Amino acid sequence: MGRQHRFHWVGLVGGFMILGTLVTSEVPEFPLIKRIIGQEGSLLPQGTPAPSFLLPTVQGQTLSLKQLRGKPAVLIFTSATCEACDELKKELLKLKSTDLQSHLVFMQKKDDPQVLSHEVQQLDEQIGKRFPVAQDTAKSTFDTYKISAVPTTYHIDEEGKIRASAIGVPRCLELVQEVAAEITSTSRSTGKE
Repeated sequence: MGRQHRFHWVGLVGGFMILGTLVTSEVPEFPLIKRIIGQEGSLLPQGTPAPSFLLPTVQGQTLSLKQLRGKPAVLIFTSATCEACDELKKELLKLKSTDLQSHLVFMQKKDDPQVLSHEVQQLDEQIGKRFPVAQDTAKSTFDTYKISAVPTTYHIDEEGKIRASAIGVPRCLELVQEVAAEITSTSRSTGKE
């Protein structure tokens, strides 16, 4: 067996070991993966009514769940000092779906005493120009939605029920892309393009 084939087998066996590790619950070697999986289990369950909120936005308005009724909404819970949140924001700014703009809401907690870098301030300004950014100054909405890590994303359906949730940049981005595709598809089929 050639050297290249051995590497393929080692990679294949290693992949199965990791997959087996993710399926089992007694594996201390991957605490971050276990913690993220455990956190997603503590989020609000699919099919339950989304908790109401009334929050000020950085745009100088107020935003409530009631205003989002009748259309799918994506709530993205972030923090101003979270590097992963900044990564997610950069990826979301790359999305070309204009349909998504009226459906995506950033929920920003305001407990961050640190002075933000100029780059982060510019990123937040770009996000604020494109999407509503609600400020949860008392963190009550974060608590109500059981946010234990950021970024966390909830997909709320037209009836105000939780349809899906995700934690972490890749999973949140995937959820947003799924909702964007659904919104675009619905817009085309109803002629609202």
